[in-house]
Amino acid sequence: MGLLDILTGNRGNTEFKNLTQQITDEANSRSRDAYSIFGAYGSLDSSKRLAEGTNDYRRKFLFFLFEFLIDSKPKQGSWRDSWHHALKFIQYLLKITELNDTDAIECAQFVQRFRKANPYAYDTPDLAVVEAIGRSVRKNGLTPTVRNGLLSMQHEFDGYANSAHIKAQEMILFFLQEDLEVEVSEHDRWGQNVVSFIKECTVEERESWIKLFVHAKASAGKSTPSQKWLKEAGPLVEKIGHIKFASKMEEWLALLRVQLQEIHKSKDGRYDFLRTENHEVIKGLIWCCGLIAPGTVHASLDEYAAWAYKKKPGVGPISAKTGTAAMFTFSMLPVREGVSRIAKVKMKIRNNTVLKSIDKIIREVAERNDLSTDELEELCVPDFGIHEKEYSMTFGECRGVYNINLNEVRWERNGKIQKSVPAEIKASNASELKTFKNTIKEIDALLPVIKMRLEQSYLAQREWTFKQWKSLYFDHPLTSLIADKLIWHFFKDNHKQQGMFLDDAWADASDNTIDWLNDDVKVQLWHPIGFSSHDIVGWRNFLTKNRIVQPFKQAYREVYILTDAELRTDTYSNRFAAHVLRQHQFAALTRQRGWHYQLMGNWDSHNTPYFDLPKWQLSAEFLVNAEWNDGPGAVNDMGIFNYITTDQVRFLRQGQTMNLYDVPALVFSEVMRDVDLFVGVTSIGNDPAWQDGGDNFQNTYWRQYSFQELSESAKVRSQVLESLIPNLKIAPTCSFDKKFLIVKGKIRTYKIHMGSGNILMEPDDQYLCIVPASAKASKEKVFLPFEGDSLLSIILSKAFMLAEDDKITDQTIIRQIER
Repeated sequence: MGLLDILTGNRGNTEFKNLTQQITDEANSRSRDAYSIFGAYGSLDSSKRLAEGTNDYRRKFLFFLFEFLIDSKPKQGSWRDSWHHALKFIQYLLKITELNDTDAIECAQFVQRFRKANPYAYDTPDLAVVEAIGRSVRKNGLTPTVRNGLLSMQHEFDGYANSAHIKAQEMILFFLQEDLEVEVSEHDRWGQNVVSFIKECTVEERESWIKLFVHAKASAGKSTPSQKWLKEAGPLVEKIGHIKFASKMEEWLALLRVQLQEIHKSKDGRYDFLRTENHEVIKGLIWCCGLIAPGTVHASLDEYAAWAYKKKPGVGPISAKTGTAAMFTFSMLPVREGVSRIAKVKMKIRNNTVLKSIDKIIREVAERNDLSTDELEELCVPDFGIHEKEYSMTFGECRGVYNINLNEVRWERNGKIQKSVPAEIKASNASELKTFKNTIKEIDALLPVIKMRLEQSYLAQREWTFKQWKSLYFDHPLTSLIADKLIWHFFKDNHKQQGMFLDDAWADASDNTIDWLNDDVKVQLWHPIGFSSHDIVGWRNFLTKNRIVQPFKQAYREVYILTDAELRTDTYSNRFAAHVLRQHQFAALTRQRGWHYQLMGNWDSHNTPYFDLPKWQLSAEFLVNAEWNDGPGAVNDMGIFNYITTDQVRFLRQGQTMNLYDVPALVFSEVMRDVDLFVGVTSIGNDPAWQDGGDNFQNTYWRQYSFQELSESAKVRSQVLESLIPNLKIAPTCSFDKKFLIVKGKIRTYKIHMGSGNILMEPDDQYLCIVPASAKASKEKVFLPFEGDSLLSIILSKAFMLAEDDKITDQTIIRQIER
């Protein structure tokens, strides 16, 4: 039985027979699915004729379909499909039909009757009905009849909580409020603030703000504004005044940021950020920020966006809508400033959908400026007026100076150092002080972005001319702080050499001057793969001699080559298989390193972490499985697995698995380095307090991992320790034995595993649990040749503590030692 038969059956109305026949036939010719066809109704020829007919005719057909739904029940097969087709067509008709007061109350009554007839129906026309009534209210005002109708609908929503019902409830509250002209719902904190503000405005100011709110709300449903929308928004912002608009937006963004923080940190599952109406208005107001000159409002928007993208468990990003609006706003700013802000926020994002929307904005900016995305992001790093590794700002007779390398702020008055911020600056220069502090935050936030971009240049195969590179890195006041500590590979014709800039000259690892560099020389970031151990050790000695701390491992970078076992397995590596990892930590780290991965839970959610290598037309996969058991702690409150187990690493070209020996050496090494990092950081074996903390399988794994053979990253750590320890005061108490740093204390002798950091005590290899927080850093200043290996610092801290085990005061440690 089709829709035509149902509509024209026992309760049929022959007046609609021909029209229904045309609509049904045309809809079914496009799709059998009632849900997918809904979006196409407006394009059907028969529907267009209906839309062009009289409003009274549409009303009659609408209420005919209402009655059909009340008397029908969704069943299996064609009847069910027809029922849904009728329901979807009602939603379409409500969009194109004008309702009077009587119609509005009938629609409200229909919702009540529909609920009683179909108490378990999830897909309902409530929202479409409320929107249609809302159009009537905007045109004719809120009459007592319509008010009663809305109130009766509101009560019907009790117990319903899907997104359409929530939106309908919020719209009813909005239409019931006294002042609809403001276009802002007064039923959330921001809305209440706006209503209070509007009441205090002059008549002229009120009119200007309301016009802007109306225009902002007109963007509803759009992810980016049209050029027409932006062109019309400009004069509205001008009318208010750029300074007044920016000031008010700063205040509102601060208010909203507090709410975002509360929602992100709350544990009660509440989600009360903004009403639907207000969410759309704020989105439009954020777009308007792109129409004014760069200033503090954009710094405030920067902070706001980072919080808007924060995840609320079980919900996702709290407000991706306004976060992405901020990204679009930044794309409207001068290219250097705008893209630097986008890149800084992007660094903190883990959600793949959000990342795609941000990448799309970056690509559009790049295309407008005829650049690649890599070139754009490099070009747009601001210099902040930094001079000789310091950012400063003058406040009358005083000056604030931020030393970027030391991460310290000092205050000067007429050249003399002050202990703290001078009182007169807090009193008289609060706005300038805020700008100073915000700039420091921006500098600190951008440095990790620059580090990550440079480290990713290995697999991106980035190459510059010496002239380009000097402009982007060597002569740039901010990026040079990173680039100066790295080794660069220069080549032209038959000349090839690696060098660092030291004491006003370019030098190689043997301190020989490089004097053939000019604008046409090519530059790449040096990678140790393919170089002899003599070359690599030479650079390591160079760093130590000149006390250079690299921003990430370069001279000490792990190199991974194919093993005999991998040559035998041919298409996959089991080198990092059979590990137990903490899933949430693993997911965060994979995304930080540019991999794609979604958390797995006890639903059908299996997925494989993968890494795209577009420059090589390859991809890599690291197979993982849910570590499922029925014991406590297997899943969290959201049903997400706490642990996963690892399996094979594979490489693919055009979706086909590759032989490992066909994978370029640099690609293989860098991908395996990432996988080693994932295991080394997120394995439960690194938890010193784990012992017997899980099921039998996990506990067995923990014992095996804690003292296993060293991985490549652990081997590098051992090499660093062997070069550092002889120069430290604890050297007489230390020695090395394959996997262990051995420390002879006053009470016992300790074996610290250089892969996990876990400790055994002689003579019977008793386990000693020292959590990192208990191992206080030594007062001795220890030079480490690179940043980023937290376990290296932890092992050194433990070694210093255990060398003087007779001075330990922590009772939990003392009891273990004296046991």
